[in-house]
Amino acid sequence: VTFLCVWMVLYVCNYSLDASDPQSISAEVCEMDVRSGGRAPTTYNLTVKTQNGEEIDLNVSQRVWHALEKGDQITVSLYKGALGESYYIYEE
Repeated sequence: VTFLCVWMVLYVCNYSLDASDPQSISAEVCEMDVRSGGRAPTTYNLTVKTQNGEEIDLNVSQRVWHALEKGDQITVSLYKGALGESYYIYEE
């Protein structure tokens, strides 16, 4: 439990304190998945492939998920992270 709490604090700090400029990356939507069940919230996920072949998994809102289709080209933003752990975000 302690490890999980520390990891969550570091994750939030990495994101919240990040002042880096994002790098825009073009990607194609390859997979679209909805996960729900039990008491867990419904999540909407995309798997996108960049031009260099890297696959990235992204959590998106329900509205964004319904607005996209497989094969769509989108731009994702790569941030360096305040603690050096990079992350991707899809920003409309």
